[in-house]
Formats: sequence, C-alpha cells, structure tokens
Amino acid sequence: MPSWNISSSPARGIACVARMAMSAEHARWSALSLGSQSPDQFFVRFDSHSMDPAI
Repeated sequence: MPSWNISSSPARGIACVARMAMSAEHARWSALSLGSQSPDQFFVRFDSHSMDPAI
C-alpha cells in the first residue's frame, strides 16, 4: 500500500503540471487567434487565474 501512495502522488503532480501547461498553451493560441496586441498581458492574467485554485 505505501508504494501505491508514493507512485500515485507524483503521477497526480505530473497530471497537474501537464494541465497547467495545456492551459498556458491554450491561452497563447487564444491570444493569437484574437489578434490581441498584448499577448503577454493576456498570458499572465490567464496563468495567474489558472494557478490560483491549484494553490
């Protein structure tokens, strides 16, 4: 049982990181498709919003 817990924890962490990376990628593509003149600002705002619930 302990080994299952140890192997389960990193997997969940990796999944969370992958989800955040996908969200960041999606935000970047959304900014590009919208023709935003300040994609960095949009990216930062989206990133902080998606990271809030994680913390």
